[in-house]
Amino acid sequence: MRYSLLFILFVGCSSLLQAQDSLKTQQVEQILLAGDGFGKTNDVQKALQSYFDALRLAEENGDTWLTVRTSRKIGDLYNLYYRYGEAIPYYKKAYGILKQSDSLTIWASVTNSIAWNHIKLGQIDSALVYSEESVRTYELLQPSHTFQYCIALESLGEIYSLKNSFDQAEQVLDLCMRLASESNLEIAVGFTHYGLAFNAFNQKNYSKAKYHILQCLPVAEKYATQQLLADVYKLSYEIHRALSLNNFAFQQLQHYALLKDKIHSEDIEKKAAIINANYEIQKSKDDMKILSQLNAIQGLEIQRQGLIRNFALSGLVGFVLIGFLFYSRIRAKRKFERQELQHKIDELEQARKVQLSLLPQKPIDNEVVEVRGKMITATEVGGDYYDYFQIDENRLLVAFGDATGHGMTAGIMVTIAKVALLNNLGRLKDSNDLVSIINAINDSILGSVSVKGIGLALQLFLIDSKQKTLTFTSCGMPFPMIYNVREHKLSTLEMRQPPLGFFKQMKIGQKEVPFIIGQMLIVSSDGIFERFNLKKEEYGFERFSNATETQLRASMDFDLFLNRIFQDADDFSEDTPNHDDMTALCARLK
Repeated sequence: MRYSLLFILFVGCSSLLQAQDSLKTQQVEQILLAGDGFGKTNDVQKALQSYFDALRLAEENGDTWLTVRTSRKIGDLYNLYYRYGEAIPYYKKAYGILKQSDSLTIWASVTNSIAWNHIKLGQIDSALVYSEESVRTYELLQPSHTFQYCIALESLGEIYSLKNSFDQAEQVLDLCMRLASESNLEIAVGFTHYGLAFNAFNQKNYSKAKYHILQCLPVAEKYATQQLLADVYKLSYEIHRALSLNNFAFQQLQHYALLKDKIHSEDIEKKAAIINANYEIQKSKDDMKILSQLNAIQGLEIQRQGLIRNFALSGLVGFVLIGFLFYSRIRAKRKFERQELQHKIDELEQARKVQLSLLPQKPIDNEVVEVRGKMITATEVGGDYYDYFQIDENRLLVAFGDATGHGMTAGIMVTIAKVALLNNLGRLKDSNDLVSIINAINDSILGSVSVKGIGLALQLFLIDSKQKTLTFTSCGMPFPMIYNVREHKLSTLEMRQPPLGFFKQMKIGQKEVPFIIGQMLIVSSDGIFERFNLKKEEYGFERFSNATETQLRASMDFDLFLNRIFQDADDFSEDTPNHDDMTALCARLK
């Protein structure tokens, strides 16, 4: 009877423990589900906090599978916000657990994720170790995981190429191409072509690289993420530039620049979001720590009530002092962080003032000519630029440009261009040679900036009030327009030339057209055309042209015209913030 009762008690306790474990597992699953929901709404702070809570509970419960799942979710979330270094420890936590299990498929995937993050951080040797391990594992899982195997092989091929092991890279990529082709894996075939193009380019076999990148392009444009597609456009540009196929290279460069500008904006937003999330989580931990310390002080106070009052009081004061010191330290840290943030804001504001000081301080409006411009920047420091210079009593030079992207980098590019322009105005003393000035500015940019992929689109206009002519050249900018007041007709001055800062030798030309009283020059940056509304529709050149004709038919007042053009773009956008600088300029003879 006694043994029966002990057995029943043992079974009851076991059932109770199993029920508690099941309850804890359900709790972790619910927290993970909540974190996934926050992730879908881009509430990164709550998503990250949920995953951290789930990981803590899973580890306390000794549930290795939930620990692996949660660690991967944290790593994936950090990856999404470009925090590759912070993602690696969580992937490695999952890797360490899986290495002791028989879950080869998940282990291979996590191993490849670690390799990919090391590539993004430029840690090629570490990436090679994990990539080779991932490939060996997927090789055992063939043929049920051919697609994942091909992804791992393509990554390994790129790593070998980066380490100048070109023959090994070729062998791995050839194997990848054979497997992908036999299994009709269109995406894997396309990105294996990218790996082969990358390897051929590193060996300076540009013809072979061209063949493979052209095979990759349609697949990438159909399936790739923005980041991967930008990499494809960049490699395509470098290959075609090396082959002196400048027209196609310039097209690929335009695609790449547009994508990188968009990714750059998203990258800033994501980095700001994850930094803020980490800060708020750490802040909550600090606050909880302080609260825990204060609770401990209160508990000690209660426990010591039975002791001698003076001893208890002195002990309490000591603990309160410790708590106060902790609290003061955290407050000092927060104050320092606020001061640092304010310092950066002040520096950015100073840079904005310097950049705006590069623009004309007032319009030109005299008996002969009128020129006015207007700019609205997308960030504190803009990438658009306009200026005008009186060359002599009859000639006026107008400059209008747009640096790649916007922000501090674009502001520096504008500064370099203006200094170069001022240093070369003397070339116009006895001629209308705008080409030599363009070439001089291009040389200055190439000689001053070693970073690839940034440059400056620029237009120069020379207005001659005596000869009634307009001499102009345009490099990478939207076409300028001429409005004829008498005919109420708007026409474009077409000129297709690459922007500055990308090519050492460029074939640049200039044109001369009549410019008489009753005609009006209108130039604008692409930030106006590329204004989007809530439906993701673009404002576009056609709407800009129609709005221009409508406003100029009503009034030739320049200030009124510029304000209404910008207001029309704002109304179209439905209060959506402009993602690029918006600038326009008008000029006419009186």
